[in-house]
Amino acid sequence: HFNHVINLPEKHKVLAHTDASPNYAIDISTETGANAWGIQFHPEMDSERLAAIIEIKKDGIPDWKIKKISAKKSNFGDFGNKIISNYGRAVLRAKQR
Repeated sequence: HFNHVINLPEKHKVLAHTDASPNYAIDISTETGANAWGIQFHPEMDSERLAAIIEIKKDGIPDWKIKKISAKKSNFGDFGNKIISNYGRAVLRAKQR
């Protein structure tokens, strides 16, 4: 957390970025046509899991941070599920070529 990749290969494309991470999601294409995706988040995280983690660790998390995370947690779930679904479709398309 709060870590991000600084040095990337020459052939890369930034797919997503945030204020905290300039390379939140990347696509690295090689000269052979192979691709690799890299992500800097937990796509499996959804609002229910996040709420459970907050509940378990609430004594060690400052109140201001709990409020900030709770305000954003409604954005979890769909985003990660879409990423995983899109990745699966991309893999299937690549295998059909």
